[in-house]
Amino acid sequence: MNILKKIAAIFIFSLAVLLMPLSGKATVEKSLNLSETTGVANEEQLEIQDFVDSSKEAREKFVEEYNEAHPDDQVENTEPIINPIEKQAPRLLKKVIGADNRVKANVNNSPYKQIGYMEMSFKKGNKMVWYVGTGTIIGSNKVLTAGHNLYDKSTRSWANGVIFQPKMNNWVSPTYVTSSKLHVPIGWSSNGDSNYDIGVVTLSKSVSSYGSLKYRVPAVNSTLFSTISGYPGESPKAGSQWYGSGNALITNQKISYSIDTTGGQSGSPIINNGSIIGVHTLGSSANSGVRITPALKSFIDGAK
Repeated sequence: MNILKKIAAIFIFSLAVLLMPLSGKATVEKSLNLSETTGVANEEQLEIQDFVDSSKEAREKFVEEYNEAHPDDQVENTEPIINPIEKQAPRLLKKVIGADNRVKANVNNSPYKQIGYMEMSFKKGNKMVWYVGTGTIIGSNKVLTAGHNLYDKSTRSWANGVIFQPKMNNWVSPTYVTSSKLHVPIGWSSNGDSNYDIGVVTLSKSVSSYGSLKYRVPAVNSTLFSTISGYPGESPKAGSQWYGSGNALITNQKISYSIDTTGGQSGSPIINNGSIIGVHTLGSSANSGVRITPALKSFIDGAK
């Protein structure tokens, strides 16, 4: 009987931790470009909305302040969903190749504690729609991610803002921080060139207490053992960080691999020997990401 009581107590405690919302004050910055597109399908929203609580306060505050600043252009808040680009283009951003070999990350250790869960807001008609993604701390207030997380090339619109949460585990993160600036290369914003699908978020306050990862230009025509870690949007992995490892082929502008990823992991770092060599963006029979080239390294260095 005592054993059954202990098991029941552990279960109740675990459930309470899982559902615990975060508290804190979000700083909301000025909106960027706006654009109207189609609404959000109910089935897309149901995919992960039941699990997302940790940044609810930040999302509500963001929309409240947006509506105060735009009295003639009010929007309705929504729960986070997988970016429809990942559903509309089966080749993009999500692929499990064979068995799913991803392992749950210990977010108290590097490099995982520098990798965070992201929510990006886009105005879609009269709704403020939140998408999910992954980003990595690369400076005191800089996060590296995919360009399409920040700029929608189909509607030519920027995200209105980003909420970044480091060390999230079971939907619980020690903090959330909002964006102050978003950066993508001209090759992505003007041409939609997938070779430039990379982005940098300048945060509204420092996250230096979590440390940062270095990034470098990897040699071309080489094969490097690499790790990709991020935040899948699908149950039961949603809300926690998962990683996979394997060999990655480095070409001039892309990195290809059979490491497993699914929707929500776009923007995840491709890591070799503790430093970032690329950003995960694409998937097909072999998944792939953008290689950090000398030009992209200069772009990342210059983003302030």
